[in-house]
Amino acid sequence: MVEYYLIRSVVKAIAVLRAFSKERPVLGVSELSRLLGFNRTVTQKLLLTLQREGLLEQDPHTKKYSLSPRVVEFASSFLNASPLTREGRRYVHELVEQSRMSCALGILDSDGVLYLVSEEADASVKATSRAGERSPLHCTATGKCLLAFLPEADQKSVLQRLKLRRMTPTTITSRPALQREIAQIASRGYAINTEERVVGLCGVAAPVVNHDGRGIAALSAAIPKGIVSETTFDEVARLTVAVGKELSARLEGLAGHPEIDSPVRR
Repeated sequence: MVEYYLIRSVVKAIAVLRAFSKERPVLGVSELSRLLGFNRTVTQKLLLTLQREGLLEQDPHTKKYSLSPRVVEFASSFLNASPLTREGRRYVHELVEQSRMSCALGILDSDGVLYLVSEEADASVKATSRAGERSPLHCTATGKCLLAFLPEADQKSVLQRLKLRRMTPTTITSRPALQREIAQIASRGYAINTEERVVGLCGVAAPVVNHDGRGIAALSAAIPKGIVSETTFDEVARLTVAVGKELSARLEGLAGHPEIDSPVRR
């Protein structure tokens, strides 16, 4: 987009909203000023405006801010309008039923994974991600799958920006190693996570592609280490790929929707 058309105050207001996260659910004026690099007065004005519009709430005792329940309305509107989410719920449930694992559907959002749908199998097989949450690309089966099935130019652009932070002893932190892994995933047809984000948890993810064959999402199953054999792991991978193809076929008739046509959300 041409910079001329950007409204700076709106960009800054969105930056304030995006600063709130699972790790930082409550923030004060000074914290936000330091975090975003904004002048304290500007930050205060942005917070008061967002509070007045009902998007933020302020604790009367601490004077700190948090997101208000109204933001759920935006999420609900997106989820209800999204064909990928609407269709994805049924196929995630199908994969849970067949694999007996906790499963999810994620998309590439900027430089991370955004989960649209998540469903747990039972008390002993817990998923680590919920719908609406984000996770890194380089250390999850979903993230690596999304990277592997991107168009070459988009893949190169994302890889150049990624910060390969070590999460566990098996996290891939070398860019050449990650590129080799991605090439293997593209050849094999699915991605594997071997305790790369959370110790004790493995996983598998298969691509969901649009009518042009471009990856637009990834369907995944979380597999706790030690409770399944190699044969079972291979079976879960087979099921994940099969259900991913079913969802892809279902979405083929929805060509023309921007979410289905584009593999990259910025």
